[in-house]
Amino acid sequence: MESPPDRTFIVVRPYPAAIRRRVFTFLEEMGFALGDEIPVGTPDDQAASMLEDGRSFDLVLMPYHKHKADDDSWVNGFGVLSRLGDKLLAQRVPILMPVDEFTYASSFAREIEALRQDHPRAAGRLITMREREIGSAAVRDEILSLAGSTPAS
Repeated sequence: MESPPDRTFIVVRPYPAAIRRRVFTFLEEMGFALGDEIPVGTPDDQAASMLEDGRSFDLVLMPYHKHKADDDSWVNGFGVLSRLGDKLLAQRVPILMPVDEFTYASSFAREIEALRQDHPRAAGRLITMREREIGSAAVRDEILSLAGSTPAS
């Protein structure tokens, strides 16, 4: 019988299946297992609150994934990041943000710079992963470095 993974991740408003499968496989290869999910359509404030509600996880998978929330507002991963409080940011939890190549080439640089200026603690936990970098050794090393060696208890 296979032993359970040492680490879990929570996914915030996951991408559609094609990208999601590739990212989940990448994380599973590093010993992370899906622990929880915040559904697509969850407004930014609610998603941030759900991340800080006492759940235990070792990584936050927060795709950029711009879409409309249930309240009809436009949302993406940066909206959630900008609302995170000290409770989560004080923990040694990496935040992995996959981003598709189109978005990366258009609005992403401007949005990440605004996050760095306005929310440096959140930006300091963020690992950006372009779609073409899924599975790369550099991203894997950055995740494992930020995650530390001790899984959430």
